[in-house]
Amino acid sequence: MAQSGPTGKVKYWYALLCKHAALGLAFGLVVATAATFWYLSQLQQQMVADLAEQGARLQSESLEELRSLYTAEVIDKVRGLDVEVTHEFSGKAHAIPLPASLAIELGRRIGARGSGMQVRLFSAYPFPWRQDGGPQDQFARDALAALTRDPATPFVRFEQLQGKPAVRYAVADRMRASCISCHNTHPASPKKDWELGDVRGVLEVSRPISTIAASTGQSLRSTFALFSVVASICAAGVLVIMRKQRRIELGLSHEIAAKTKAEAALAASNKQLLFYQADLESNVRARTAELTEANASLIKLNEQLALAHVQMVQSEKLASIGQLAAGVAHEINNPLAYIFSNFGTLENYLSQLFDMLAVCEASEQVMKSMILSAQTRSKHEHLDLAFLKDDVPILMRETKEGLIRVREIVQNLKDFSRVDAQLAWEFTDIHLGLDSTLKIIGNELKYAADVVKHYGELPKVECIASQLNQVFLNFLVNAAQSMSERRGEISLRTSVQGATVCIEIADNGCGIAPENQGRIFEPFFTTKAIGKGTGLGLSIAYGIVRVHHGKIELESTLGHGTLFRIILPIRQHGADIPPAVV
Repeated sequence: MAQSGPTGKVKYWYALLCKHAALGLAFGLVVATAATFWYLSQLQQQMVADLAEQGARLQSESLEELRSLYTAEVIDKVRGLDVEVTHEFSGKAHAIPLPASLAIELGRRIGARGSGMQVRLFSAYPFPWRQDGGPQDQFARDALAALTRDPATPFVRFEQLQGKPAVRYAVADRMRASCISCHNTHPASPKKDWELGDVRGVLEVSRPISTIAASTGQSLRSTFALFSVVASICAAGVLVIMRKQRRIELGLSHEIAAKTKAEAALAASNKQLLFYQADLESNVRARTAELTEANASLIKLNEQLALAHVQMVQSEKLASIGQLAAGVAHEINNPLAYIFSNFGTLENYLSQLFDMLAVCEASEQVMKSMILSAQTRSKHEHLDLAFLKDDVPILMRETKEGLIRVREIVQNLKDFSRVDAQLAWEFTDIHLGLDSTLKIIGNELKYAADVVKHYGELPKVECIASQLNQVFLNFLVNAAQSMSERRGEISLRTSVQGATVCIEIADNGCGIAPENQGRIFEPFFTTKAIGKGTGLGLSIAYGIVRVHHGKIELESTLGHGTLFRIILPIRQHGADIPPAVV
């Protein structure tokens, strides 16, 4: 009973293919052989053209190099000697050819050897003695026109030359510096306004391609013969394969049965895989829930870390305030000490003056004829009014100076912290900020180092002044703390660099070790002893400078000192109050 449906059709076409397989393979082999021969023929033609053009190009470059070498090593060296350089050199003693004449003669001799190659040098402006010096055919005219327009690109054409296929290769002969004077001054020159690089002519190399074609044709025929042998071997192999095909068909039926059984097993495996997939998806959902919960915990932890960072920044600010408070207390204590001392002395003086005034009032009733009583004279002599008249103004002046110093200290502290200003971007005098910071930490610096200022002319800079003062404070305190027991020097230098200002703070202290220079701006990193620093000072300074769209450069040599260079833009673009350092 014949089978019907898709399965029967597949078996029918399979049987037909097996029956005529040899014929199909033979036909395919013939088509492949013809296509391969056609491709090799095309490849031969392209190879012949490429080889011919390459050979012509190499010969042209060789002639050009020969002319350059001849000009440099022969012509230039015989100038001034009893040697004539002329186109009429043949048969003359002490005469050598011009470079162009040498190239023409060399091309004539190459062509006379029977190789079929020709070399011509022609120009639109040939000298009168060169009867064939102009373009002689259409190729020469086309080459001269094309190379005049584009001297850098060779002009190449494949055409029949003397009845044989040939490649004609032409390059521009450009005016050299050593030839301009001769061409512009020679009486017989047809053109006297030559300039360096002008196209004065064309060097043509013509080369037949029949020899190359014959060589490659022989190679092609050998290749085709080899391919034919291979095809015959393949045909024999096809016959062997056909014999084995019958035996393979028998095994194929068994394989089909085994395949059917395997497909059933595969279906069972797929069912089990679906079960595993469902279980895996359940595990993935559970794991995703765990990761979501862990992510929420991580977000909460990041918030806690951010809060801790803010608290550490505040701690650093409090540490700075503590340093400032110690310095301010010391600075205010000095004027207050002599103010209190002067007021005690003044109080004693005033008490004595009041006693004198009381005696004068008591004696006023009994004073007669402008004569003081003995008691008044005694009191007057005891008080030494002349001394009091001189000393009281001095005490008052010193007291006033002390009060002025206290007021200046308070004003410097206000200038440093800008407590009476809004935290906003404004144009500020950098030198004023540096000076106010130096005054605030003067007690910290005066025992450690001398401060040398090299201020340049700076414009006002758009910044948040109190934050830059914090940067200056951190760098100056670090510089003072880097000094050893000997007294050091801190140098301040300012300058303008284009659209930026540069503030350099240098010291001759202990310097920074190379392995630590890449970490000094990291939060909590410090080389000081425990309790001597939080490790946030330079980190906060770095953050403030970054917010101001600036940068900090470091130069340090261990044992010789450190230089910090702060570079800030003069004007900010779209600046807002930075929340991280408020």
